[in-house]
Amino acid sequence: MARYDLWQLITAEQLRVLPPVEVCQAFMRSKEEERKVRPDQSITFSHPTVGRSLPYSLKGLDGISVGDMVTVRALVYGDNAIQVQVPRYDGEPLLYRVEPAVNFDRFGQDADASEVGAEYKSTTATMAERAAQDMDAAAYPGMNAAEVKKARSKRETPFEGKLNSHGYLQEVEMPTYLQRTGSDIETPAHAGTAGSEMLDAVTAMLRIVEATGHSLEPEQYEFFMRRYADGVPEDQIDTVIAEYRTPVQQPMRAAGGLRAV
Repeated sequence: MARYDLWQLITAEQLRVLPPVEVCQAFMRSKEEERKVRPDQSITFSHPTVGRSLPYSLKGLDGISVGDMVTVRALVYGDNAIQVQVPRYDGEPLLYRVEPAVNFDRFGQDADASEVGAEYKSTTATMAERAAQDMDAAAYPGMNAAEVKKARSKRETPFEGKLNSHGYLQEVEMPTYLQRTGSDIETPAHAGTAGSEMLDAVTAMLRIVEATGHSLEPEQYEFFMRRYADGVPEDQIDTVIAEYRTPVQQPMRAAGGLRAV
């Protein structure tokens, strides 16, 4: 089949005619632009085919919230349509095709807007807001938004108090270890005090005097009472008597009152 014969098979619905050359040149020169989502969930963009700024409503588009920065580019096809791109958590961008809001009354106001002094309309809930509402409904079943807010301010326990966040710890099985037997440490007789009767300082001193056959010197008595103020264990009295039975080596004195070296 000749080329021109094949061309004749194209129908009018299949044939797409390009915009004027000026518009095509504008698209070739245009680049991505960033816009900030306004409180009414809309942005403005100057489309090349119009040459003036137009409002675009982004209400109900998942992943777009008030204050977000979105990337905008003009589209060739459609009634002044634009492509809005917003980043997503997994790195893949969300793409939306949006046409300008043209539903205005003869005064240039949004015909779908609420009438001042007569009615009130809330903005469309975003995906994040809808997810928060679903979580509130699960945590506080049977409550409306106002009741949930009041319950949260009073710090009421969510999930009707049935949530046990640490319940899984009760199912943890700790490993069982074989018990190892040990051997007792042998200590000297004078180091052990458990089970020994305590002698008060006076009784212990009398036992020492009786065993040594002589009384203590004033210095020895003062030192003894200070050292054994809490008493002397019964099983250690023999050790103490041995200390006082051994005579203390006195230094020798030479003539003239000098100590011998």
